[in-house]
Amino acid sequence: MKQPGLLILIMMGILACAPMAHAGSVEIVTFSYPPYMNDSGEGLMKEIFDAAIKNSGLSYTFKVFPRKRAIILFNQPEIQGLFLGERTYFPNMTGLDAKTLLTFKTVFVYLKNRYPHLRYSGLSDLKGKRVGVSLGSVLTPVFQKHGMVVDEALLENNITKLKTGRIDFWHTVDTSAQRLIARKFPDQAKDFGVIPDVTHTVDLIVKKGSRSEPDFRMFAKRFDTLVKNDGLRNIVKDFLEKNPL
Repeated sequence: MKQPGLLILIMMGILACAPMAHAGSVEIVTFSYPPYMNDSGEGLMKEIFDAAIKNSGLSYTFKVFPRKRAIILFNQPEIQGLFLGERTYFPNMTGLDAKTLLTFKTVFVYLKNRYPHLRYSGLSDLKGKRVGVSLGSVLTPVFQKHGMVVDEALLENNITKLKTGRIDFWHTVDTSAQRLIARKFPDQAKDFGVIPDVTHTVDLIVKKGSRSEPDFRMFAKRFDTLVKNDGLRNIVKDFLEKNPL
C-alpha cells in the first residue's frame, strides 16, 4: 500500500514548508507517552515548556505523531523544528545538539501470582515471554532480538492484556504504570510486580544550523533558570497533585 508513505510525505511538507506563525514560534515533533505527553499535546512536558518560555516572546506547537513516524520525520533533512524525545533515537544522525530536561525509568510490570519466584538478571531472562510495549516502540527489535514475543498496543490496552493473561509482561514508564494501575485496579495494586529496566532521558533536540537553533538556545537557557529557581521541582509536584498516579 502507498498510503502510509504518501501520508508521511504530506506531513513532511506541512512541517518543512509551512510559514512560521509569528516571530519566535517553533514546531516540536514528539510522540504520546503519558503522563509526559498525550495525543493532544497536553501533559507534564507542556507544563514545563509553558513555564520556561513565560514572558520570553517565544511560542511553540507540539506536533504529536506515533513514535516511529515522529522519528522518521525528524530524520528528514527538510525538517527544521525541534524534537522532544531521547537522543538515542538518532544513533546515526550527526550534527545534533540536545538538552536533557527530565530523566525517568522504564519497568517490566507483571502479576505476582503468575511469577511468584521470578528471578531477573537481564533481557535474555524474558526469552519466549509475551511482552507488551507501546504502539510504535523503538524497543520492539531489541526485545525480539532477545527472543521475546512482542505485542504493540496502546498504553491502556497493555495493562488490560496483562491482567487478562494475553501478555506476560508489560514494558512502560514507571509513572505510567503506577498511574494506570491506581486508576484501573485501585484495590489490586499489590498484585502487580515490577522489574526495574533502565533510566531514560527526555531531551530537546535540534539540528545544528537549522532555523530553530536560536529558539533551542533560548529555551535551554530559560530551562536552566527554571531548575535553578526550583521552578521545575514545583511544576512536577503540582502536576502530580493535580494528576495523581
